[in-house]
Amino acid sequence: MLIATFNSATGWAGKTITYDNGVFTLEGHGVISATDVLTYDRQGHLEWADVGLRERVQQMSSGGAALPSSSMQAAATNSPGAPGIGVAGFVLSLLGISLIGIILSWIGYAKAKREGRPRGLCLAGIIIGFAWFAIAATSIPMFMNQRDKAKDASIKEGIHTLLVGVQSYAVDNNDLYPDPPMVSQSGMVSELDYWPTNPYTGLPMTQGTGPGDFTYTVSADGASFTLVGYGKGGKVVISAP
Repeated sequence: MLIATFNSATGWAGKTITYDNGVFTLEGHGVISATDVLTYDRQGHLEWADVGLRERVQQMSSGGAALPSSSMQAAATNSPGAPGIGVAGFVLSLLGISLIGIILSWIGYAKAKREGRPRGLCLAGIIIGFAWFAIAATSIPMFMNQRDKAKDASIKEGIHTLLVGVQSYAVDNNDLYPDPPMVSQSGMVSELDYWPTNPYTGLPMTQGTGPGDFTYTVSADGASFTLVGYGKGGKVVISAP
C-alpha cells in the first residue's frame, strides 16, 4: 500500500514509498527502513498518503512490532482527518450544488495539504464547482433572452388579433374604424371570439404602454388607425398597420 510520495522539493519528485508484509520499498531504489522513511519526512520531502501513517511508522522506528499491511490500510481508512469533507465537496460540485461544493472542496484541499495527503479529488471538486458557475453565467442570460423573445412573439400575435377585430368592425361600419374606448375585450366581443392575453401578467391585454399592453389611435375622420404593442421596459415590439 502507498505510504508517501516525494514532493517537488526533491529530485525524486513523484517517487513513492510503499509498504507490504513488513517491508518499506522506495520506488526505483529498493527496500528501506522505517527510520529512513522518517528521515525523508524530517527533510520535508514527503507527502503522506494519510496523516495516521506517520505515527505508525514512528512506532515501528522506535522498535514497535511490524504491522501487517491490513493494519496499515486500516490506519489510512479510520484515522482522523480522512478526506470525507473533500469527498462531500466533490459530490456536491458534481451534482451542480456549486457554492457549497466549492467551499467543502476547498476546506478538504487545505486539510489534505496540511496533513500531506492526496488532494486530487478536492481540486476536482473546486474545478467542477467553478465550471458550473461558468455554465450558469452563460446559460441564464441566454434563457432570459429566449423568454423575452417568446413574450415579444406573443405580443405581436395579440396585435395581429386586434388588427383583425378593428378591420372587421370597419367592414360592418362603412369603413370607419372604432373609437379608442371601443377597442377593449367587452367592446369588441362581436368582432373577436378570442381576446389576446398579456404574456407578462396572464390577464387580457389592455390599452397602455406597460409590458404586454397596447395603444390604439384613430384619425379624426375614422379612416385610419395605428396599433402599437409594447414589450419589456416599454419597448415598441410592433406597430400596425
